[in-house]
Amino acid sequence: MQNQSAQWLQIRREKPDYVMMWGWGAMNPGAINEAVKTRFDMNRFIGIWWSGHDDDLMVAGQKAKGYKALSWNIPGKYPVIDDIKKYVIDKGLSKIKNADTIYRNFYTRGIIISMMQAEAIRTAQKHFNTSKVNAEQVRWGLENLNITEARLEELGMKGMGYPIKTSCEDHSGHHPAWVLEWNGKEFEPITNLIAPMNDVVRPMLEEAANKYAESNSPWPGRNNIPCN
Repeated sequence: MQNQSAQWLQIRREKPDYVMMWGWGAMNPGAINEAVKTRFDMNRFIGIWWSGHDDDLMVAGQKAKGYKALSWNIPGKYPVIDDIKKYVIDKGLSKIKNADTIYRNFYTRGIIISMMQAEAIRTAQKHFNTSKVNAEQVRWGLENLNITEARLEELGMKGMGYPIKTSCEDHSGHHPAWVLEWNGKEFEPITNLIAPMNDVVRPMLEEAANKYAESNSPWPGRNNIPCN
């Protein structure tokens, strides 16, 4: 993952128009540093959402300027982050050593993921009329999320992400993504939301999922809890 010199020498020889990185963990900084070393045009280097960690770019700094990554959140300053700084960071209740971390891409994404989990629990508590929900009930909450623009604003997260609605048939919501670009110091959005090609991709996913479900049955039940 980290030693990619051979791959990048091959890329240098073949001179592709673009390189798309489906990266994870140590693969990301390894690829970015090798791209810089081989003088690949960073404006033509695009990573998926897990290849957009600020720390992976900071070593290369200005040399990585122009690198892009997909993202379903936009880093920056938001009311919810101001509250985290005020009530957690400034009171010494966090393990974060650098306070600027809270304005970066992956920290912002972590807030959104945590919010979705909390909203799923809240949704389940309301639906089942109990404060002590079990795993099946929380699953119901995750399958029935309806996080609106108004709710995002109420949570101090307006502009950080976008509305999310799930169902039993659609766990992901098949949402769009922004393209973020590394400006040498941090990521910033350079596009509006780009929608996925659901009309092309969804039928393929359905076919693959049905085949997997059939070949790996039987599956656990839902303990008499309907999906929607």
